[in-house]
Amino acid sequence: MPRSGLSAVSGALSQLGAYFGPESDFEPETSQSKTLTAFCNTCLRYYDLHPATIRPFPVNWRTVPESEVLIGELVRYLESTYEGHEVWGIQQPLACLIWPIFAAAFEALGLKPKIVLVVRHPGEIERSLSHSRQWALFGGFGNSIQRLSGVWLRYTFGALEAGPLTVLCFAKFLQEPSAHLQEIVGKVGGWSPTSGQWDNSRAEIRPGNLYGPRENPRFDFPSILTRVHRSLASAPPDLAALNELSAQFDQWSEMLAPPGLSGTQIGFAWNVGSQVQSVTEPFLPNGDWQKVRLSISAPPRTELHGLLYNRPCRVWIRRSVFRSAEAEVPAALAPGPGSDLFERNGMLLLHGAYEARQIRVVTPPGGGPYQLELELLLETGREIVNDAVKRVTMRYHQSVAGAR
Repeated sequence: MPRSGLSAVSGALSQLGAYFGPESDFEPETSQSKTLTAFCNTCLRYYDLHPATIRPFPVNWRTVPESEVLIGELVRYLESTYEGHEVWGIQQPLACLIWPIFAAAFEALGLKPKIVLVVRHPGEIERSLSHSRQWALFGGFGNSIQRLSGVWLRYTFGALEAGPLTVLCFAKFLQEPSAHLQEIVGKVGGWSPTSGQWDNSRAEIRPGNLYGPRENPRFDFPSILTRVHRSLASAPPDLAALNELSAQFDQWSEMLAPPGLSGTQIGFAWNVGSQVQSVTEPFLPNGDWQKVRLSISAPPRTELHGLLYNRPCRVWIRRSVFRSAEAEVPAALAPGPGSDLFERNGMLLLHGAYEARQIRVVTPPGGGPYQLELELLLETGREIVNDAVKRVTMRYHQSVAGAR
């Protein structure tokens, strides 16, 4: 989690010869890569999460086509940033929240990274965050120590899911930095810092100047957090207890999670003379690919306009066809006035506003009746709704400006 002491540990490791990227890309306050932080925030927004989230990373994340794009982007960043460096590392707390993406990128590169989890008591993190610019970025926790506890647990358990790792208790690290640094270095084959580098690494750690005196936590934290911190601080960490506590936290998270997507009716309408005709089909999004088939009795070359979901949504469409007794032909889809539709990853991606004409299509020239088949994956969430509101508002202002 941010303010856990990562910059102190990475600073000492960099003195030992580990490369953490170009300093020109570092955030002044955290020494974290601005490029990698921006990438992580993009991933969080895409999956409707944020840096102070308590919700877990979605289990079916790889089903969404954009996931492969994000993995590829991370692979390219790692290759371009660290190529030619024998020992290198990243220090990025947000990786705890989206670790499956990092794991997939490392696997694609044939890498097996050595992971270090820096653990700091959340009471100290709260004090450190409250005096930093990151407090505003996290939205502040106010007096909700339960919220801070949930965020701390989500980061911690997200890191533990990464597999075998070195747990470094920050308070103990400040007391004996060399011993902990030697443990980390010893797990990386072929890494042999010089005596001068060891002297520089010890000089990098200045507890009195950098971190201030330790204070007793100002709050009473939930018992599960205290037990997790105690299990991590023990030598070696109590993995059995941590697994049990992780399962308990996941159960509570699932119980308190917001309800899933509601069911709706996918519908299309069209005009026949002065009459409006329509067809609907029940639809319950499940977060995976689904097929929808609608029987269309419209005449040839008739424009249909439809609503795929009853709120702003993001819809991947990898198949859209009209079937009739004569043939099967592609269904050429078009967006409504407040929506966008474009090609991505070899399929169509609809950014749909909540509008009656969310999507449009014209029936084939051959005789009907037709069956319209769509194979789609539908997503929605806070960020998708926000993007839709911004898009519709911008187009409204453009329309008003154009009318003047």
